[in-house]
Amino acid sequence: MAKSKNVKTRKKQPARKKGGRGKPSQSLLPALLFLGLAAVLIAALYIFIGHYPSQTSPASRKKKVVSKLLPKKNLQTKAITGKNKKENHSASGPAVTATTKLSHLTIYRLSHDFSHILSLNLPCDSDFTKTEKVSSIIRFLTLPGERDQPPLPRATKLRSVSFTNPLITIDLSADVRRGLVNSGANDEMLTVTCLTNSLLANFSGCEKLQILIDGKIRNTLAGHIDISRPLKYQTIE
Repeated sequence: MAKSKNVKTRKKQPARKKGGRGKPSQSLLPALLFLGLAAVLIAALYIFIGHYPSQTSPASRKKKVVSKLLPKKNLQTKAITGKNKKENHSASGPAVTATTKLSHLTIYRLSHDFSHILSLNLPCDSDFTKTEKVSSIIRFLTLPGERDQPPLPRATKLRSVSFTNPLITIDLSADVRRGLVNSGANDEMLTVTCLTNSLLANFSGCEKLQILIDGKIRNTLAGHIDISRPLKYQTIE
């Protein structure tokens, strides 16, 4: 009897997927690509923002910072800083700088609500001539303030001034009348008092003020207070 051969049968192994075990499934590739692209975009954006120069130049940024540190302007600082040197020279004589030896002028201005008169001491150059002092006084009476009001319109100009003790004669431009159009007697009286007292208080020996408008004697500024004759210092209660 013939011997039977032992035949070993092998189980068929499942076919391996194409591509091997080390590679990810094709369903994950789009997600990985999206994440990679997002990471690249974020990195590029970060570099762009970090190195892109600001639209504001260093000079303008410095200017903004300095402007925050500076105090608000007022009459006194505008008079002594010399910042507007050219303007001061043409309107009120030589400019007053921080190194100038100072004296003070007594100026009378209106309260913020125009109800009464305030007395202020403001600096000027001690070497100013009489004419330069008068020019400075007129200028101080026209400048806007934070806590008070100017009694004269900003456009008011000093045409000329003369001293014949005890009389001061000033000639103002017609602009001085514009701020008093349709005003009452009280407003006109306050304006005339501020002008008269500011001039007479700063010149010893001068007791009267004659006001001219465009070189001529006028009866009033706005129809109420007589300025045709010399005016004396008015006591303020």
